[in-house]
Amino acid sequence: YFKRLRELSGRAFDSVVLVADEFDKLLEYYRTPAEPQVHELLNQLRRAATEEADLGVLVAGSDLMRRLVSNYRSALYGSATEIELKGFSEQEDQPAVRRIIAPEALGRRRIFDDGAVSHLIQITGGHPLYVRVIAFAASAIAQRTRVTRGLVSDTVAALLQGQVLEGRLPD
Repeated sequence: YFKRLRELSGRAFDSVVLVADEFDKLLEYYRTPAEPQVHELLNQLRRAATEEADLGVLVAGSDLMRRLVSNYRSALYGSATEIELKGFSEQEDQPAVRRIIAPEALGRRRIFDDGAVSHLIQITGGHPLYVRVIAFAASAIAQRTRVTRGLVSDTVAALLQGQVLEGRLPD
């Protein structure tokens, strides 16, 4: 796979970082008829991570991913560095959350009061994607007015009932 990637690129760049999010989803096929292909991919990832100086590999996942890098029978055992990412915390990370949900480039088009930001962090466990999706939906409902804690709660209820976003993804 990686040799083909190099061929396709025509050596247009010096190095490549392969990023695979939700890698756990691929690994779900490990105990199915597709197991040989998954096993081959894992072996190639190991070779790439350990032998290719110009290729970096970043895979993201959760529990299944953790088991993959800690199981001595796994192709990736011993060749990966595990970094656990925590969700945003309510007090420390409010400025970072605010930059995600209401970037300065949007000016005054998205305004979240402090209670709304705290509530977003609390109800999502600080998960960045969930914070962003709920904030986007709340902004769509607010239509350029201030987003409050109550509106965040109403937005979650509307999302759970399928009444918001209508197929749109956060910007």
